[in-house]
Amino acid sequence: MKQLQVVLYAFLAFVFALPAYAQDKSNSLSEYGFSVRDPKKNNKTQSKASGSQSSRASGTKKRVTKLPEKKGSLVEQAATELVIQPADQSPQVVVTAATVRSQVQAVMNPIRRPSFLVGLSVQPYEPRGRAQLQGVEPADLGHPGVRAMPALELRWLPVRLEQIPGTTFGLFGSLGYVQHQIAIEAPTGVIIQDARLNTYKTQLGLSGTWHRSDLAKWGIRGELGGGQLAAVQSSSSSYANASNSLNFLSAGAYLDWEVIDRVTLSAGYDHRIPSGTETANLRIPRQNFMLGVSGGFQ
Repeated sequence: MKQLQVVLYAFLAFVFALPAYAQDKSNSLSEYGFSVRDPKKNNKTQSKASGSQSSRASGTKKRVTKLPEKKGSLVEQAATELVIQPADQSPQVVVTAATVRSQVQAVMNPIRRPSFLVGLSVQPYEPRGRAQLQGVEPADLGHPGVRAMPALELRWLPVRLEQIPGTTFGLFGSLGYVQHQIAIEAPTGVIIQDARLNTYKTQLGLSGTWHRSDLAKWGIRGELGGGQLAAVQSSSSSYANASNSLNFLSAGAYLDWEVIDRVTLSAGYDHRIPSGTETANLRIPRQNFMLGVSGGFQ
């Protein structure tokens, strides 16, 4: 009987000491970084987490349904949001140490037409008037015939109007030469067969060009200026050696076509009028049609 009592007391002591032992064991495990979780609490935590996720998902769905319809592209929406409303603008700018001052300059077109051009032009020319003779009356030239007068042309166009793309202004110069074989009858009745009439044309003035764009192949050109037409007679006879000159004003209009890079063909009309008293010895051809080719350099 006593032995049974001893066993019962020992069993009760074990039962009452077991919770304290378990608590002490969990404390010792937590010191080494281990955690002991109650399965019931763990189930409750998992149920709460799943509930929160479901609530978040449901909330997301609700927000998606409440989003407004998109109007336009994202770029347009961003540009609209970035526009500063007049009410948000400051009436004055306060200059501080952090104020940055900047000035926007227009971007120059990288494609620029050449400003210096060298060309060769040709025009039909026939001298009109009378041949000079030493000590006697001039003799009529008659019709020596039409010949091509070639001319060397230079154009310098440094001024560019950025407000009107393709517009340039500058100076031009031209030097032409042609020779005609003429027959002069002297007062004695002798005909001088070896007389030659050398005609020189010099011309200077203002030139301007316009193209629709910097890439356009076609353009127009206008020139205003003046010059001199000089005729020099040469012969083995002293009677036929003489010279004469006449000044003139000119205005021309031309059409330019850039066939390849920096090479341009030109065709146009040049009208000339004498600037002084026109004599019968040398006459200026007023209507002149010209063809030319030129090459450009920067």
